[in-house]
Amino acid sequence: MNKNIYFTLQEVQQCEEFAKEIAWKHPHFRDKKNKAKRTQKQVEESVLLGKLAELAVYRVFHRYFKDQQVSDIDFNIYPVGETDEQDISVNNVHISIKSSKPNSSCLLIEKEKFTLNEQGCVVAVDKKTPPDAYVFVHVDLKKKQATICGGISFEEFWKKKRFMPRKMVMNRENLKKFFYEQVPPNQLSSVKGVPLLAENYGMHINHLHNPLETIQALLRSKANTTIS
Repeated sequence: MNKNIYFTLQEVQQCEEFAKEIAWKHPHFRDKKNKAKRTQKQVEESVLLGKLAELAVYRVFHRYFKDQQVSDIDFNIYPVGETDEQDISVNNVHISIKSSKPNSSCLLIEKEKFTLNEQGCVVAVDKKTPPDAYVFVHVDLKKKQATICGGISFEEFWKKKRFMPRKMVMNRENLKKFFYEQVPPNQLSSVKGVPLLAENYGMHINHLHNPLETIQALLRSKANTTIS
């Protein structure tokens, strides 16, 4: 897809204010083995990236799915232990939006966010019903723009994800070897890049699909299930 979406100064300021109000809720990683605590600035930036990514997806989806109901962006501040049900939805398809800075080539989701039953099936993600799909977005704060990189159904993500251990060094060459050549993490270079601070599940950006087509397929699937 790779289409740039530009934000107005007012939109950025609204998201910045939201990030400052909610940052106190997100200092820790979900992984209990990781004792690191993010700074206020780091949390605010993470929340800002996420909210701008939601806004970018909302804009594109609202224009594309004209006859469907696209949910509004939720700027409510919830108490501790409570969150919104999903980032955005199109009719009854619920979407989780994942953001990163530009040039990131991997969709990452912290491993400890997934709750499994005895059979190994996901029953919750981040203590909520699993989403129907993920959409991955690059956000460039300096240029005040976002790029929707791709999407994938939750079912496909869970089948094709790869486990990425803590301290695995993230750089383009390592990710190419890890995802395309199946090189184990302990054999990757540790010279350049940033090490992961928590255990994650990941998928290379090139393995994602057109998000509009992904959501459209899920809408058809749910419609057929309802009819049958």
